[in-house]
Amino acid sequence: MADRDPELTRLLTLELQRHLVALEENAGKRDGDALEATRRAVHALKGSAGLAGEPELASAMQRLERRLREGEHAALEDIVDTVKHAIRRLTAGETAIAHAWPEPPPDLVAGVLEPLLRSQYVAEVTDRLAQIDEALGSSTDPIDAAAAVFRHVHTMKGAASAASDEPMAWFCHGLEERLRRGATSREAASAALQEIAKHRAVLGGLLDEPEAALA
Repeated sequence: MADRDPELTRLLTLELQRHLVALEENAGKRDGDALEATRRAVHALKGSAGLAGEPELASAMQRLERRLREGEHAALEDIVDTVKHAIRRLTAGETAIAHAWPEPPPDLVAGVLEPLLRSQYVAEVTDRLAQIDEALGSSTDPIDAAAAVFRHVHTMKGAASAASDEPMAWFCHGLEERLRRGATSREAASAALQEIAKHRAVLGGLLDEPEAALA
């Protein structure tokens, strides 16, 4: 879990509450102006959530923003529900959204890339997967191996985000969180590497059949 600053959490809660009134008003509308006004609010909340150490909320806002850009009016009501849920949890001293990884959110979508860009993306991910396999099979210190795997997973997450591959970016984020815990001791690193190995097949499957890989 990312570090959370109490003051930033307080400010995020206030911002969510401030936006909620307008979001509720727009939820019942079906015009383009309502979509655009809500999209701007969601974009702002996405940035605030990231700054406040709430990556799950930031990720949810990113997906909702994408749905708004696509003209999906159903997203208007989903945004209100998400904001209300986040306010309740933050007020109770919890994270804005419970991290249910590896259970995926229902609105993950793999972006469609041009053939050339997709081939470059697949080549990048395939290369990183090979290096992850090498690190998992090495006899080096577990902490060093976990650090190497973290770098490759982080690079994959960045490539997936740039390619609008939401399932891959989301799954890699969950792996990152587990690898961060492995930095504390050799035992923790070994446990983190074992978990990465358990989920290694999912990373490969996400390139070709993301829905099946996360099922």
